Amino acid sequence: MFKNLEINEELKTITKKKFEKLIKHPEKFYDDIWVSKKSIDISGNKKISSLPNNLVIIAGFYMSNCKNMTKMPIKMVVFGVFNMSECDKLTSLPEEMLLSGGVVYVANCETLTNLPNYLYVDGWMEITRCNSITSFPETLEVNGTLRFNSCLGLNSLPENLQIAGDIEFNSCLGLTSLPENLYVAGSLSLQNCTGLKSIPAGLKVGKSLKLSGCTGIISIPNDLNVGSLDLSDCTGITTLPENMHIEGNLDLTGCIGLTKLPENLYVGGMLRLNDCTNLTSLPESLKVGEVLTLNGCSNLTSLPESLEEKVFLNNTDSNQLPFLIGNQELANRITQNNIRTIDIFRLTLLNS
Repeated sequence: MFKNLEINEELKTITKKKFEKLIKHPEKFYDDIWVSKKSIDISGNKKISSLPNNLVIIAGFYMSNCKNMTKMPIKMVVFGVFNMSECDKLTSLPEEMLLSGGVVYVANCETLTNLPNYLYVDGWMEITRCNSITSFPETLEVNGTLRFNSCLGLNSLPENLQIAGDIEFNSCLGLTSLPENLYVAGSLSLQNCTGLKSIPAGLKVGKSLKLSGCTGIISIPNDLNVGSLDLSDCTGITTLPENMHIEGNLDLTGCIGLTKLPENLYVGGMLRLNDCTNLTSLPESLKVGEVLTLNGCSNLTSLPESLEEKVFLNNTDSNQLPFLIGNQELANRITQNNIRTIDIFRLTLLNS
């Protein structure tokens, strides 16, 4: 592809006016490389059915609600913004697509089934509610962020998928499993993927793994390797691996299936146990590097002395949690140690 393309005067400039000619004589636009240097908005145009075979977008390019658009470029480079939604007859994105520092947004294209055979993302690409997409590009490079939202037809990912940046599959309800040897150097988000049943052994995520709302997951592999881990509202999880080690944050908010934490659990950042209503005690071997939140832990009857300085509670919980009732001395110590809420947010940002 034209990965190192230099924008020069030899490339032809396409404008909104030229699109009027494209409607009548699309064959005249197929062979050359066309460049949109200024923002172009053809949204709602029901006459345009195709784009040039080779298109470079430097500024903004908007083509939402183009009801008769059926043919995308064979090769497309995006340095600026490409916004496409509700193109009802479009079945494929370009065969080769390079996103270099720009933004691509594709939404509500119900007949879109094919992603590019070659997709390079060094920017931000978001695909939302495109429910006919079922497969992945043959060649995929992600150094920026690739996000899938509510793509209900997506049910599998390729084996040995390696991602240098961030990738997200939020509310992709058809996704039931992850491939073996999956590696993500950045962050991996699978929030509200309720069809997901398990996490593969050996999964490696350099930054954060977000599994919030994945109610079908019942266990976490012993050799999970992540920076931070979000398991909030994973109500099916009843146990965590022994000697679990998380360098960043661990969020177990709303994990009502947990009755205890494993021995020798280590959390280098923040540990959130809010609304873990079936926890009755915490292990003496638990290590928390920064802050421990216990709001709504209505059955927690004891607290290791080593964790007193880590606890953050709101005023309501300070008066209602069982392990504080009748223990004014402990309540006073925790109140004295409590950091401000604004510091909680600061620590969250640092460790996310």
